[in-house]
Amino acid sequence: MLRDRTITNDAFEPAIPTRGRQRQQLATQERVAQRLLLTVSEAAQRLGIWRSLLYELLADGQVESIHVGRLRRIPTDALVTYIDQQRTSTPRTAD
Repeated sequence: MLRDRTITNDAFEPAIPTRGRQRQQLATQERVAQRLLLTVSEAAQRLGIWRSLLYELLADGQVESIHVGRLRRIPTDALVTYIDQQRTSTPRTAD
């Protein structure tokens, strides 16, 4: 039977079980994948861009966002729409 190993990155950080942490990260990713609204950080991570660039895209109106109270959220379909717009507006070059 395999046991969780513990690792420490620094003398001040508590030991974290590697297998348990991997399970926790996967569970978090699955929850984020199922949500309809993402935070700016989560949306930027999905697009593979920096958060500051996503804020620029939001300010330019290239990516749709909504406000939930004081919070800014990005609908997951807004990311798909943005990607589709980028595909159609970018001319393809022959290799």
